Amino acid sequence: KLAVKTLEVIGGGTENDAQPATVGWVKSNLQDILSKLLNKVGFNASFGESASYVSLGSMFAELKIVWGRVVSSTVVKEEENGVVWFTLPLEFKDSNTYAVFTWDDNVANNIIRAHKTFRKDSNTVLLKVITLKSGSWEPTPKAFSASYIAIGR
Repeated sequence: KLAVKTLEVIGGGTENDAQPATVGWVKSNLQDILSKLLNKVGFNASFGESASYVSLGSMFAELKIVWGRVVSSTVVKEEENGVVWFTLPLEFKDSNTYAVFTWDDNVANNIIRAHKTFRKDSNTVLLKVITLKSGSWEPTPKAFSASYIAIGR
């Protein structure tokens, strides 16, 4: 009896909620179903040249992952002591709900650098890059290359 019912649906019979979905129906509606689900839970993503992010929404406790490079367009302030303020492309709940990791992404040099970060607010990070020169740490000149990843809610 099941085989007859399946043939009837595949053969052009009408479908309703009491019948199992056909492969054709699943193929034609899967993208729409997934898109609606992701929108409903708040999933959002953006992939750019200097910054990208994925916001997983309520399904994953509002977890956000942001990564990119510190470039002139993201620097909002430079201080005399070598600290630069840069903005993330996405806001976190507040400054205590995310962690930021930075690193020197210039493989063309053999300079030892240390990066210190401080989360000023929901999307502004203070970054100080110091360089080891002749046995002592000094502020790094403004022209440096750094990448970051920030994870939080």
